[in-house]
Amino acid sequence: MDDALIWFLIILWVTAHLVPVGKVLHSAVTLRLMVSDKEQFRWLEGAILFSSVGYAVYGWGLMVGFDTRPYRPCMSANPAPGGQPARIEDSLLPVSHRCVWADGTTIDLVPLWMNLTVFTCIAGTAVCFALAIYAVLRFRRRVPA
Repeated sequence: MDDALIWFLIILWVTAHLVPVGKVLHSAVTLRLMVSDKEQFRWLEGAILFSSVGYAVYGWGLMVGFDTRPYRPCMSANPAPGGQPARIEDSLLPVSHRCVWADGTTIDLVPLWMNLTVFTCIAGTAVCFALAIYAVLRFRRRVPA
């Protein structure tokens, strides 16, 4: 992968953490849940919030089991005297870092809640975008040209 792309993804991942924090601070200071009063912008704000939370959790899920020696997280997750796993299986969606030993023992290092959160945020983003588009179309029908 290109170094510029990697840095872009890292910066995007860091800023994904700032959006929910900024949202909580805004709500605490102004005592308003949403920034905008217009319906379409409230739905768009919800989509941005869902996507930033989902991307932040997805990034954390990708880092589970990340180590310079790939077998070390697997061996610490399974302290049985089975030694190193026979293979490590990774997948990007759903996020998975699965350690498989020769005797059939399998441990996934990524917690279930991470994938549930990512898929919930994907669905929430899609629903909020659809409702924002619906609100724009409904507003255009109400306003005479």
